[in-house]
Amino acid sequence: MAKVEVDLSTFPAGLTKKEFVKRPELKKENSWFTWAGVVGIITGVLGFASFGQAAELQAQGYQVNMGFFGFFAILSVAGVVLGIMLLKNRSTTIAYALAAVGAITAVLAIASGGTIGLGIVATILSVIGARRIDRLWNAYQG
Repeated sequence: MAKVEVDLSTFPAGLTKKEFVKRPELKKENSWFTWAGVVGIITGVLGFASFGQAAELQAQGYQVNMGFFGFFAILSVAGVVLGIMLLKNRSTTIAYALAAVGAITAVLAIASGGTIGLGIVATILSVIGARRIDRLWNAYQG
């Protein structure tokens, strides 16, 4: 299948980046943001489940580092909030922030003996979508 490029010559001059990103011609590029936002929200919700499991283990008398899981809960909130913001605003800045949260979550999961999980998927989708939009934006401005 041949790669179809977006014809930037059909775009009106003087668009802001926010207007540029919302153009219907960028539907394919925006789909990366949609999936990244959805995966970010799902990852955040699953992070809350891990926090709940840790609290349950602590209630049963097991030794649990709740400071670590508290930080993980904060990252989970950030993932949900950034996922929602990305779905609403379609901003490359938000996409990169979601990617950073996903990467930090993956590193913490590996450091604690767990698996990378779904957060790395949100990171990859966010970066790909943001890079594509940034490349097209730079071409549009040039």
